[in-house]
Amino acid sequence: MDIEKIKNLRSQLALPIGYAQQLLQQNQGNVQKSIQAYHQQNIARICQETECEESLAKMTYWRFFNPKQTDHEHCIAKAIKNINATITVISSHDPHSKIGFIMWGETQSGDYYQPFIARKHVIFVPSDDFDIILPYFKQVFPLQIPYGMEDSFDYCGLNWFDNGTFQQIINNIKANQNHICVDNLDYQQFLQHLLAWWDELLSYAQMIVVEGTL
Repeated sequence: MDIEKIKNLRSQLALPIGYAQQLLQQNQGNVQKSIQAYHQQNIARICQETECEESLAKMTYWRFFNPKQTDHEHCIAKAIKNINATITVISSHDPHSKIGFIMWGETQSGDYYQPFIARKHVIFVPSDDFDIILPYFKQVFPLQIPYGMEDSFDYCGLNWFDNGTFQQIINNIKANQNHICVDNLDYQQFLQHLLAWWDELLSYAQMIVVEGTL
């Protein structure tokens, strides 16, 4: 392997000698192709771990990447953490509202439930939108959950629903969907988006959590 090419690559990326040599071998000794391949591998890893679109992974990666920093794992970890901290907003009209309800799914791990943290598993619904479907949540109370008996829906805290109960809520909303969305195209589209997200969530989550931010 050409020592000068290894030096050239390492002058642009602070890589261990062995890894620099490996990249060059995989890319026929082409320094620029090796650099591109290195970045693409990192972006693909971010996509895989966050389940986000490549465009978001690429934008976030370049925001944190520092070619002179020897610990590139730290840059990748920061990008992943930043993406996972981003909550998807589902709204009919106001995606910037701060008051509403955060929802995510959890799966059982021993005697406890662990949340899914990938970005697509967490959404925020503004109060104005959630208020229209709130009666369907309230009508399942009082509700027995693994942590005890809940008497009513909590607007300011955590509400836990097992998979079966949440499916019941969804079925009731779907059965009354035409009445909920009368003459409101924006809300029809919002509800379709939300129901699709819920249907996917129920395919893997054993527990669904709805947290009020009032």
